Amino acid sequence: MLRVDSQAMLHAAISGDAGTRSPVGGTVAVEPGVYSSSVPSSSVVSSSTTMFLTLDYHGRIECSAALSCRLSGAGSPHARRRVLAVDGTGGGELAVSGIKFVNGAGDGGGGGGGGLQLLRGRVEVMACTFSANDAGGNGLGGAIAVSSGGQLSLSAVAFTSNTALSFTDVFAEDYGTAVVSGECGEGFEGSGGQGERIDVGGEGVSGERE
Repeated sequence: MLRVDSQAMLHAAISGDAGTRSPVGGTVAVEPGVYSSSVPSSSVVSSSTTMFLTLDYHGRIECSAALSCRLSGAGSPHARRRVLAVDGTGGGELAVSGIKFVNGAGDGGGGGGGGLQLLRGRVEVMACTFSANDAGGNGLGGAIAVSSGGQLSLSAVAFTSNTALSFTDVFAEDYGTAVVSGECGEGFEGSGGQGERIDVGGEGVSGERE
């Protein structure tokens, strides 16, 4: 297990090159705190539009104290960035748990998912929250966008105040799939009446609705 407690360390662990990245299949334990794209050094963000980009990486990213780790795409003087983009998982699965995804912004033009964009591979998101994320421009899926055959599963995830041209929370297209289950907001089986109805769309989204 690799423990990280700064923006630079987290970026190196999941988005760095082979020399700094956590071993594939391992666990990155994120210590409580705020991890923000407002940090001015280019060494701690993946690009001008994305805070963290993982390439063919699988394993586990978890907050060491559930929901005490806040990944924020906002921050002056820098423009808002997407929080996390996943481009392939190297034949395995990337599991993310206990993380708050906030204030992220997609790059619009079909590249929504201000909190999370999944392009290829398999990702499981558990016990996370997505708040105040925006798809950007004309993008679809304010919090999460899945495409290019990506496979996403969501359980015990909360969505609040995300924005997009359409489908403020989850959007899947281009052979991408998103399966929603397990207390993911009102309107889905097992929600227990908690949370608001999730705004989802796209041919690849499925779930057990009440």
